[in-house]
Amino acid sequence: MIMRIKLLSLFNRPFDNQTDFKILLESEAKLKIQEHIRFGLYELVWSYILDYENSKNPFRERREQIGKWKKYANVDIEAQDSVIQLSKSLNQLGLKNFDALHMCPNTMSNVCTAVLATSRHWPSLTARMWLFLPSVRRS
Repeated sequence: MIMRIKLLSLFNRPFDNQTDFKILLESEAKLKIQEHIRFGLYELVWSYILDYENSKNPFRERREQIGKWKKYANVDIEAQDSVIQLSKSLNQLGLKNFDALHMCPNTMSNVCTAVLATSRHWPSLTARMWLFLPSVRRS
């Protein structure tokens, strides 16, 4: 089974200040994951919220580079009323609005094998880069 991965806040990481060691490691990890996606070792999951967030990126070059990754997506999740309702519940548990919207489609349909992010806004996380594994059948 090929791992289906959704990259959240990682798309901008290589554009960040690489003198911070954590940022450098996160950037290298993200670039390696993208290499695996290009070679078909992983599948990329995209969503409407990635499109929206990318459209708000103030840097044209970054928007264009990030937008090119949509063509590699094997799954593109569209907005649904049920997703919005679940995101409101997750928001009440402490997830910020966009973080909740990112997580909902994965929680509802088990689309992703993994969700990778670098965010200081996720509650109760001790590491800035983390892996979320929904209920995945293991052989």
